[in-house]
Amino acid sequence: MIKDTTMNRRDLMIGTSAVFTQLTVHAAPSVAQTALAGQARLSTFLDGGFSVPVAGLSRGRSEQEIKAALQSAGVNAEAAQSIMNVSLLKRGEDIILFDCGSGPNFVPGTGKLLDALKQQGVEPEKVTHVIFSHGHPDHLWGALDDFDTPAFANAKHYFPQVEWDYWFGADIYSKLPEDRHSFAAGAQRILKILQPDLKMFKAGEEFVSGIAAISTPGHTPGHMAFEMVSDQGPVLIGADAVTHPVISFNHPDWQGAFDEEGSLAAQSRRMLLSKAANDKSLFVGYHLPNGGTGRVEARGGAYRFIQT
Repeated sequence: MIKDTTMNRRDLMIGTSAVFTQLTVHAAPSVAQTALAGQARLSTFLDGGFSVPVAGLSRGRSEQEIKAALQSAGVNAEAAQSIMNVSLLKRGEDIILFDCGSGPNFVPGTGKLLDALKQQGVEPEKVTHVIFSHGHPDHLWGALDDFDTPAFANAKHYFPQVEWDYWFGADIYSKLPEDRHSFAAGAQRILKILQPDLKMFKAGEEFVSGIAAISTPGHTPGHMAFEMVSDQGPVLIGADAVTHPVISFNHPDWQGAFDEEGSLAAQSRRMLLSKAANDKSLFVGYHLPNGGTGRVEARGGAYRFIQT
């Protein structure tokens, strides 16, 4: 039986604050812009960020091993920061969001997307499409505003079918540790509100013209990445297939602490990074710094992220 999902905002905040802590992020609202085909333009907008323990960057690795990996790459080994980049594609009359941030019910320091968009002249009611990669709070919960109505009232919303089946599965709560039960309750609550206008899609489908879904399971069972073609070549929206600028690339087989199925997530990560490197794709990572936009280069048995 599916649990009652009528969690209030206080319950949701308490549930997520047990996992994440506040991070004060100082950055421009729009931190990366890339011209694509014709007049199309891809931007990333900052929804804020949060901190996680360094030990939480990889499951099954000691804190000393993780810190050594960070230090060898010249990265601060005492703090782990996760930035949230929401990608926006402007293409003719289309204004397309890939995920939509965390909204007001996640943790302090997040939920800044609406203000960031407005500062750049993008009104929420002008957004035409919202495409979700998966149902985690920092990607989905921004779909509703402070009044629990759709934040992007005129947009078509798209959600992976496999991911829907996962979050509404009768055994969802037994699959998650107790401190992430709020993830499921929040996903069910928000998706039910969106359901009347929600469209499901599957991997391999070009469900919106020029945008194809790529199955990258493991972080969640139905996690998706997305591919587009531009004058500069392919563009990959990686979502949470990668989550750290050092660990995900230098050690792609390490299992992320927030990956539901760690070994499967590692397979998906290698597949996507290999594709990005081989195709010379522009790559956008949701949790990568400075807008999260760059190129992927193969290096031995691992990879390197080159910021653009």
